[in-house]
Amino acid sequence: MRIALVLLLFTNSALFGQALQLKLISSEIIPTVDDLKVDPFGNIYYLKGNEIIKHPVNGQQNYSYSDPRLGSISFFTLINPLQPLLYYTDFNTIQILDNRLNFSRSINLLDAGFIDPSLVSYTTQNQILIYDQVSDRLSIYDPEAEKLLNFSPTINQISSSTNRPSHLLSSFNHQILHLPQSGFLLFDAVAAFQKKIPFTETIIDVDFNNDLLICLSESGILSLISVKTGQRQNLICPQAGIKRIILHNRSLYLWKAGMLYLYKLE
Repeated sequence: MRIALVLLLFTNSALFGQALQLKLISSEIIPTVDDLKVDPFGNIYYLKGNEIIKHPVNGQQNYSYSDPRLGSISFFTLINPLQPLLYYTDFNTIQILDNRLNFSRSINLLDAGFIDPSLVSYTTQNQILIYDQVSDRLSIYDPEAEKLLNFSPTINQISSSTNRPSHLLSSFNHQILHLPQSGFLLFDAVAAFQKKIPFTETIIDVDFNNDLLICLSESGILSLISVKTGQRQNLICPQAGIKRIILHNRSLYLWKAGMLYLYKLE
């Protein structure tokens, strides 16, 4: 079904040049899973306990991977869709797979010198981005050279917030940390701090793509924020009960239990 929903609360024409709309492109029933993400090619990845499953967009057979020795997968990232990254918090261990979910390599972050890593992601340069609670800083680690490349000032130096960072996001030459009830801290490709982006609403989920930050708040509002200008537009989320938002250019996926929706930002 293709229907246009005009959901704009207010418009900043300098940010997008026109009033934004969300157009529903498709919806599909999906299995009950713990988490879900979609890569830039449209492949869907399900997380269920200690297993990750890839459902290819071309209808080929599913791929899957699990390592029962490490227990449940805490979270995963598809910043590099050819090398999905899994993180096991209980063992401070990263596993990197190939595009068919075959095991490629494992990295123990304690052995790499990180005492209490709580947030992990890839960068677009295939480096690993880590927030460690003990050092309270953002670090960039090269898994090939097995060395620390750079790190940020301590987050306490940058922000007076007493909240621990809850989300770590990467896109092209920027990295973002989210501090609940405070906002976002923007860093460059080498973890140098650039600026704060205020955002006080409690969020359900957030994503970052092409210098555009999108947040879903508990109030049911989707906020699109330019990290370059700080300008913001708010839209009413067209679906209730959304758990995950995924942005790829102007494609916006909304996932809730049993359903996945694809919208276009126009």
